[in-house]
Amino acid sequence: MGYKQYPALIVIVIVVALLLSTPLAYGVPVVDNAIISGKICCTSNGNCAPRSVGVRSVTVNLNCMTHSGELETLGQGITNATGEFIIQVNGSVGPIFPGDVPPCNVFVNLPLNFTVCPILSTTTGIISGVLTPVRIIIDAVAGLIAVFKVVSFSLTVDDPQSAPPSTTSTAPLPVLPFS
Repeated sequence: MGYKQYPALIVIVIVVALLLSTPLAYGVPVVDNAIISGKICCTSNGNCAPRSVGVRSVTVNLNCMTHSGELETLGQGITNATGEFIIQVNGSVGPIFPGDVPPCNVFVNLPLNFTVCPILSTTTGIISGVLTPVRIIIDAVAGLIAVFKVVSFSLTVDDPQSAPPSTTSTAPLPVLPFS
């Protein structure tokens, strides 16, 4: 019986070996790492409408609720020129059940700099987004990697008077030079 005769069997053996070498919590694989991505745009709530401009150079924090009920910041990312961000969390993320979303969200503190996003430059509060599970990757070196996407954001204002208009313009915003 040569390995060329049963390639599917070899793949099954490799997957089973990886799963058996991954730590378990209550019979559920423990995720070793997580990747969270999304895009924030210069709109009244951070969601991206057609032709909206991404918010660049903004810190995006990942906060998760611990087992003791405390909020902990597990990672940060910076938006790129198009408003996209990636946050990588290394270390044990914990058990992830099928279809389960960890008690985490991403947030951006407001107000933003006027040159970055005029719409959110006078608002105090946060833009927050929830994680949507995309897939779990099995990596021989890194272990199990949970991949999440933030697809929508919501605005929470400290002062309702500072809230931007709820309608979102789809016209592109002018690019302002740095001073």
